Amino acid sequence: MRHRRLAKFATFAMSIAFAAQGLAADEPRPGPYSGMKLIVAEPASARHLNLLSQLGENLACNPGPGPQRYVVPADAIPVLDEAGLQYQVVAEDVQTLVDEETRMREQARAERGPDFFADYRTPTEIYAYLDTLITLQPNVISKESIGLTIEGRTMWAYRIKAPGPLDTSKPALFINGAQHAREWISPAATVWAMDRLVRNYGVLPDVTALLDQVNWYFVPIANPDGYQYTFPVAQGGAGQRLWRKNRRNNGDGSFGVDTNRNWSIGWGLNGGSSATPSSETYRGTAPFSEPEVVNIRDYVMNIPNLKGHVDVHSYSQLVLAPWGYTTDPPPREAEVLAVANAMEDAITATNGVTYTAGQTSIILYIASGTANDWTFGALDALGYGYELRDTGTNGFILPPAQIVPNSTEVFNGFKVLAQYIQLKAQITAPSLAAASSEQPTPFTVQVVPFNNNSIFSVTMYYRVGSSGPFTPLALTGAPPSYSGSFPAGPCGQQFEYYFHAQIGDGSIVKDPPDAPASVHALDILDISVTIDDNFETATGWTVGAPGDTATTGIWVRADPVGTPAQPEDDHTANPGVNCFVTGNGTPGGAVGANDIDGGATTLTSPNLALAGQPDATISYWRWFHNTYNGPNTQDTMVVSISPDGSTWVNVETLGPGGSGVSGGWIYKEFRVGDYIVPTNTTKMRFVPADIGTGSIVEAALDDFRVQTIEPCPPPPDCVGDLNGDNGVDSTDLNILLTDFGCVGAGCVGDADDDGDTDSTDLNILLAVFGDTCD
Repeated sequence: MRHRRLAKFATFAMSIAFAAQGLAADEPRPGPYSGMKLIVAEPASARHLNLLSQLGENLACNPGPGPQRYVVPADAIPVLDEAGLQYQVVAEDVQTLVDEETRMREQARAERGPDFFADYRTPTEIYAYLDTLITLQPNVISKESIGLTIEGRTMWAYRIKAPGPLDTSKPALFINGAQHAREWISPAATVWAMDRLVRNYGVLPDVTALLDQVNWYFVPIANPDGYQYTFPVAQGGAGQRLWRKNRRNNGDGSFGVDTNRNWSIGWGLNGGSSATPSSETYRGTAPFSEPEVVNIRDYVMNIPNLKGHVDVHSYSQLVLAPWGYTTDPPPREAEVLAVANAMEDAITATNGVTYTAGQTSIILYIASGTANDWTFGALDALGYGYELRDTGTNGFILPPAQIVPNSTEVFNGFKVLAQYIQLKAQITAPSLAAASSEQPTPFTVQVVPFNNNSIFSVTMYYRVGSSGPFTPLALTGAPPSYSGSFPAGPCGQQFEYYFHAQIGDGSIVKDPPDAPASVHALDILDISVTIDDNFETATGWTVGAPGDTATTGIWVRADPVGTPAQPEDDHTANPGVNCFVTGNGTPGGAVGANDIDGGATTLTSPNLALAGQPDATISYWRWFHNTYNGPNTQDTMVVSISPDGSTWVNVETLGPGGSGVSGGWIYKEFRVGDYIVPTNTTKMRFVPADIGTGSIVEAALDDFRVQTIEPCPPPPDCVGDLNGDNGVDSTDLNILLTDFGCVGAGCVGDADDDGDTDSTDLNILLAVFGDTCD
C-alpha cells in the first residue's frame, strides 16, 4: 500500500465518518479501536519517526518522510504537540469508522441477498463457496491442503484447468491473495477470478481458451490467521480490522510477522523490512521462518511449468514488477516491463480506473523479501504484485460495492498475464509515416523474447507492390531492438513487409502472426529530412519561458548523469553522448539532488520552416519519470506545438498517471497538419513540471527530427525507368525481375502498361538499359 497527501487522507476518514448516522465524533464506541485517533503526520526527522512508531500504529508499509497515517491513542496528542510534529486529526474515533464499515457490509448483504460478492467474506465462507464450485465443475477445479498455520488452520490451494488429465506441458499461472490481513479486497478479487474461470469454462470462448492453454493455481488466503483476526467478533474474529501480519507470538509482547517480507530473495536487505518484532514490516527471524510462507513455497515449487505469478494486495492501483528489494534493473527487464505495462493497460481500460505499472522499488518503495521477487528470482516465473483500489479515499476500508468492478478489472489483468506466459517472443513493428523515394528509411523494430527464450535472428521481408516475391533483409541488433532500412523506392508505390524472428529453439514468430497472408503496408513518398538534431552541438533551442518557476532541474544540454529517475545515456547511438535533460547532478549523487523542484521548466525549439507542409512529421525520443516516490497525482510533462510561438496546441501530456511516466526512452511521431496549419515560424516546446511536494520529477529529450513530404514527381517520359530516378539501370532491372509474372493493376514492372510484367517488358527495358531520361 502507499500513503498519499494530507488532503487525500482526510478524505479517506471523512468519507466514512460522515456516513455514520448519528455517531458523535466525541463519543468513543466500544471496541479495540475505541478512543483511538486517525492522524496524518508529517515527520520531519528520524526522531519524529521513532516517536510516532512508539506512540501508534503506522498504516504505511514503509514509514518515511512525507504525509503518513497513524492510529494513535488520545493521550499521544499532547506528546506530538510537545515534539513540534506536524499532524492533522482526520478521525476522532477509529472504532466509529470500523463500525460504519460493518454497518455498510450488513446493508449490502441485506440488499443483495445470496450474492456471494455483495460483501467481504470470512475464511470459512470463502472455503465453503469454493466447495460449491468444486461440486459444480469437479473436472475443472480441485483443492488440496498444503499445511497448517501457526494457529492450526488448514491452508487450502486450488487448481483450475481444462477437463481431462493434467497436461504439464502447458504453462502454469499461480495467484495468491491475503498475505496482508486487512486488505480484504485481495481475497475477494482472487475468488472472483476463480469463480469466473470455473463458471465460464465452456460458456465464454476467451475463458475456455485460457483454461485450454494454461493451468491455473490459487491460494486465495495466504494468511488465514491474520485475515480471520480482522473480522468482527460476531464473525469469529477479534475486531482488529487494521491488522496486517500473521499471528506469531514474538515472545516480547508483540505479535506477527509480515509474511511478505519473509521470502528469501532480498530478505533483510536495503532497509526494505524491519528487524523489530513490533514493526508492521517485521521480517521474522530468518527467511521462511513462518509456516504460512513455507506451505506456499513448497506448493509452488511443485507446480509443473510455472511461468507466472501474481501476489494480490491493496491499495494504490499499481502493477508491481521485480525487483522490490533493489533499484537495480531485473533480468529480462524488457520482458518484465512489457508484461507489466500490458496488464496495466488492460486493467485501466476495463472501467477507466487508472493503474500504474513499474518496478516495485522505483514506483513504490524498497520492499525486501517479497513473494513475487521470490517467484521471479528463485523460480524464473514472471512474478508481479498488484495493489488494488483505491488510491487513498477509502484505503483498506473499501466499500463492498467496489468488489465486483475492482475484481473485474483485476481479472482482465490476470488474463493478459496468462496470454504472455504462452509467448516465445513479441514483435512490435515500427511506427512510420512513410518511406522515402530518395534515400533509405531507417527503422527500429522491438523484438522481446519471453519465458527464457532467446532470439537467433530477425529478418524483414519486403516487396514493392502487392505481388511478387519478398526480399529478405537481415536486421542488426540485440533484444529488444533490431534495426534496418527500407531502400529508396518508387515514389507513389507501397512497400509491403513483415517481420520474422527465429527463436533459439528453432521455432518462428512473425508479425503479423499470419504473414505473409497478412502484411504491413508503407507508402513510398518524396520525403526529405530537414532537421535531424541529436543535440551533440547547440542548434538554437532555448531554455526558459515566462511563468517558469522551477528552482532546480532546469533544462540543460549535457551528457546525462544517471539516477533511478534520470537516464545514464542519451538516446543517440555512439559516438553521441548529449541530450537535453532536466538538471544534471554529480555521479553517485542523490536521486533528488538536481531533479525538477518548485514548478515548470520550458525547452523551446528554434523556428521550424514548415509553411505549406501539412504532411510534415515531427518525431523525437523523450523520457519522463515521476513515480520514484510512488504513484503521482500531480506532476506532468506537456508537449505542445505552435504556428507562431504564442498560440500553443497540445500534442501530448504525460502524467500524472498512466503509461510513459516511469522513465525509459520512448518514441513519439506525429503529423504536423493534425494539430496546426504549419508556418515558417512553427515551434515545439516541452514543459515538465514539479507540481506536488515530495516527488522526484525528471525529463529528457533526444534525436529530434523533422521530415517534409513533397508530391511525387510526374512519371518520367522514359520507358523502363521504373523507380523514377531519370535513368534505366540495374535498380530498374531488379524491380522488373522481382515483379516478373505479376498480372493485374499495380504491377510495378509493367513497362508497356499492358497489365502484366512479362518478357515483353523485360525486352523493352533491356533495349533502353543505360539510357538517361531527359
